[in-house]
Amino acid sequence: MNIKQKTKKNGQTVYYASLYLGVDSITGKKVRTTITARTKKEVQLKARQKKNEFEQEGGTVYQEVKIIYFSELLDLWFDTYRLGKKPNTIRVFNNFAKNYILPQLGNIRIDKITTIMLQTVVNDWARKAHQKKIVTIEQKGFVKTILLFLLISVKF
Repeated sequence: MNIKQKTKKNGQTVYYASLYLGVDSITGKKVRTTITARTKKEVQLKARQKKNEFEQEGGTVYQEVKIIYFSELLDLWFDTYRLGKKPNTIRVFNNFAKNYILPQLGNIRIDKITTIMLQTVVNDWARKAHQKKIVTIEQKGFVKTILLFLLISVKF
């Protein structure tokens, strides 16, 4: 590690170094960072800390999103789904999710969801749809999308 000295415009002297952390375990790319401090010892200390953090995080700079409950997973999925959709489509899905999906699945932990549980929920939606005619053609598309999403999430 080559520590260099730099003088700022205000006359203050700082030290910096470019540090190679290693190869990212997810992307396979080399990871480098620059460390700046007031003294050479601080640069060395920060360099050791950065290297240790990189190794403790599993050799990656990417933070894994921790999803515990189904409602969190639905929110994450909906952020991607809503791109390119019209405002009315977004509103209809929000209402559908709020009235049907979240009351039955929202507070359930992802690791506790089973295919039998999903089938029970789908059967309940089907019963209500025939009784009250609550599912429109557009909402049927949402149901199919959500079911596919649920089945994929249960497998993983």
